[in-house]
Amino acid sequence: MTIQLSVLIWTVITFCLFIVVINRLLFKPMLVFMDKRQARIDQAKQKKIEYDRMLADAEQKLENFCAEESRHCAQLAKDELDRAHGDAEKILGEAMHLRMQNISERRAELGIEHHEIEEILDARVEELAAAYISTLVS
Repeated sequence: MTIQLSVLIWTVITFCLFIVVINRLLFKPMLVFMDKRQARIDQAKQKKIEYDRMLADAEQKLENFCAEESRHCAQLAKDELDRAHGDAEKILGEAMHLRMQNISERRAELGIEHHEIEEILDARVEELAAAYISTLVS
């Protein structure tokens, strides 16, 4: 086997032309496509990072809002409980006052009834004593 110089030169020229054509038609467009794709991937990653940060900020704001609302509701509940306690004490005081009035009225009525009963008994004691004496004598 002999190496022919003309075949070797044409093989080298053909190979170089093939590399140039492949480079222009395949590699460069593929590299451009891959660069654009990588740029879109990088952009999507940046957006994801930005959205993650926005989500974390929103979650923090929500947490702060919930904590503030919880404190506000607790304060409202405490205020309402204090008001209800005050109202209950007022009602209890009024009830105690009415009870004391009622007791005083009942004591006065009982005193009058007691006095009336004593008068009736005083009048009846004399009759009973006379009836007893008459039963003893007879």
